[in-house]
Amino acid sequence: MKAYPSLWRRWTPLLVLTLAVTAASQGSSFPLGTFSANDPEGNTIALTFDSAGGLWAYANGEAYGSSSYKATGDEVEFREVSAPN
Repeated sequence: MKAYPSLWRRWTPLLVLTLAVTAASQGSSFPLGTFSANDPEGNTIALTFDSAGGLWAYANGEAYGSSSYKATGDEVEFREVSAPN
Protein backbone atom coordinates (compact mmCIF):
# COMPACT_ATOMS: atom_id res chain seq x y z
CA MET A 1 0.00 0.00 0.00
CA LYS A 2 1.27 3.48 -0.83
CA ALA A 3 2.01 5.59 2.26
CA TYR A 4 -0.10 8.67 2.91
CA PRO A 5 1.60 9.88 6.11
CA SER A 6 -0.29 13.06 6.83
CA LEU A 7 -3.64 12.44 5.16
CA TRP A 8 -5.32 11.00 8.25
CA ARG A 9 -4.23 13.92 10.43
CA ARG A 10 -4.92 16.53 7.76
CA TRP A 11 -8.38 15.50 6.58
CA THR A 12 -10.11 13.82 9.51
CA PRO A 13 -10.73 17.04 11.49
CA LEU A 14 -11.90 18.91 8.40
CA LEU A 15 -14.33 16.21 7.29
CA VAL A 16 -15.69 15.69 10.81
CA LEU A 17 -16.19 19.43 11.25
CA THR A 18 -18.02 19.59 7.93
CA LEU A 19 -20.25 16.67 8.95
CA ALA A 20 -21.01 18.20 12.34
CA VAL A 21 -21.88 21.59 10.86
CA THR A 22 -24.09 19.94 8.25
CA ALA A 23 -25.90 17.86 10.87
CA ALA A 24 -26.35 20.85 13.18
CA SER A 25 -27.71 23.02 10.40
CA GLN A 26 -30.24 20.33 9.48
CA GLY A 27 -31.22 19.77 13.10
CA SER A 28 -30.48 16.07 12.81
CA SER A 29 -28.25 13.50 14.46
CA PHE A 30 -24.71 12.76 13.34
CA PRO A 31 -24.77 11.84 9.62
CA LEU A 32 -23.86 8.29 8.59
CA GLY A 33 -22.42 7.07 5.31
CA THR A 34 -19.33 7.79 3.23
CA PHE A 35 -17.99 11.29 2.78
CA SER A 36 -15.07 12.20 0.53
CA ALA A 37 -12.88 15.12 -0.48
CA ASN A 38 -9.88 15.69 -2.71
CA ASP A 39 -6.70 17.28 -1.43
CA PRO A 40 -4.51 19.69 -3.46
CA GLU A 41 -2.25 16.80 -4.56
CA GLY A 42 -5.23 15.01 -6.14
CA ASN A 43 -5.67 12.30 -3.48
CA THR A 44 -9.23 11.25 -2.70
CA ILE A 45 -9.86 10.85 1.01
CA ALA A 46 -13.04 9.11 2.17
CA LEU A 47 -14.43 8.51 5.65
CA THR A 48 -17.22 5.99 6.27
CA PHE A 49 -19.27 6.25 9.47
CA ASP A 50 -21.64 3.42 10.40
CA SER A 51 -24.50 3.27 12.90
CA ALA A 52 -22.56 0.95 15.23
CA GLY A 53 -19.84 3.55 15.90
CA GLY A 54 -17.32 2.31 13.33
CA LEU A 55 -15.20 4.64 11.22
CA TRP A 56 -13.04 3.66 8.24
CA ALA A 57 -10.69 5.89 6.27
CA TYR A 58 -9.69 5.35 2.64
CA ALA A 59 -7.03 7.06 0.57
CA ASN A 60 -7.49 6.73 -3.19
CA GLY A 61 -9.78 3.74 -2.69
CA GLU A 62 -7.36 1.82 -0.43
CA ALA A 63 -8.07 1.14 3.24
CA TYR A 64 -5.99 3.60 5.24
CA GLY A 65 -7.11 3.34 8.85
CA SER A 66 -9.99 2.71 11.19
CA SER A 67 -11.38 3.89 14.47
CA SER A 68 -14.47 3.84 16.57
CA TYR A 69 -16.41 6.97 17.41
CA LYS A 70 -19.14 8.22 19.66
CA ALA A 71 -21.25 11.20 18.59
CA THR A 72 -23.11 13.04 21.33
CA GLY A 73 -24.82 16.32 20.52
CA ASP A 74 -22.25 18.50 18.80
CA GLU A 75 -19.22 16.47 19.95
CA VAL A 76 -17.48 13.52 18.31
CA GLU A 77 -15.07 11.37 20.30
CA PHE A 78 -12.64 9.06 18.47
CA ARG A 79 -11.23 5.95 20.09
CA GLU A 80 -8.77 3.22 19.13
CA VAL A 81 -7.38 4.89 16.01
CA SER A 82 -5.50 2.47 13.77
CA ALA A 83 -3.37 3.86 10.93
CA PRO A 84 -0.51 2.42 8.89
CA ASN A 85 3.08 3.13 9.91
